[in-house]
Amino acid sequence: MGWYDNAGIRSKILLIALIPILGLAALLYFGVSGNRQLSEDFEHFVDVEQEESILLYQLHTSALQAGHALRNAILDSTDQIAYDQTLASMDEFEATLKKLRSM
Repeated sequence: MGWYDNAGIRSKILLIALIPILGLAALLYFGVSGNRQLSEDFEHFVDVEQEESILLYQLHTSALQAGHALRNAILDSTDQIAYDQTLASMDEFEATLKKLRSM
């Protein structure tokens, strides 16, 4: 390293100080870009995956309501309310399923 031996004290100190500074700058860059990616992933989770989870829960609830209403209709065939509840919950199930498939 002939050029290092010939360099002045200021150049040597600057070179020694520049290496950690560049390393810290690189760490800062990768930290900020990683944070940005993490933020985008979290926004995707909230916007898409959380909405899918809510729709799946609503789908499950609608299916349970349809099954319960159908059971009531089978137990009492004269109960018009049970038939109406069955149809309403099946319509809600289909609407939720359509919304879920459109995502």
